[in-house]
Amino acid sequence: MATLVRMGWSSDDGSALEESLTRGRKRVERHAAFVAHLRARDPVFAEASALHGPDNAPWQAAVYLLTGCRPVWGALGSRVLADRSIAPVVQALARANGRDVGSERAVMEWAAYLWEVERHHHTGYPCEFGEYYFRRWMTALHLRHRMPPVPGADIPGRDL
Repeated sequence: MATLVRMGWSSDDGSALEESLTRGRKRVERHAAFVAHLRARDPVFAEASALHGPDNAPWQAAVYLLTGCRPVWGALGSRVLADRSIAPVVQALARANGRDVGSERAVMEWAAYLWEVERHHHTGYPCEFGEYYFRRWMTALHLRHRMPPVPGADIPGRDL
């Protein structure tokens, strides 16, 4: 605390700092619990998710979206797991050169974006997603931003 006072913080600021740290810890705990909940409900996601900690939000978001798309995960999942990276998806997108269209391509584009936001241009709202992929996409966005759904919110019994 003496260091904080020397840096211009008052004792009142110390309690605000403690409150902020407590809120941060609770947010990390809620995010970890959210990832654990998703892992418990989806063994395919659980296998991929476990390769990085729950705090690696880009990985958690990208693999959550990818593991929900059987055609893409069936084709690329083993390479993603072996590389512990979304690079195989990015490479497949580059090879496809815009030829693929539809939900599978949108899943791959969004996974690449969620993995490395600063390198990949997101494709905008995924109009081609049906309800299932839309729910996966929304959950992936929550994972990427480390923002679990609001406690007590009405979440349908279906898989997210």
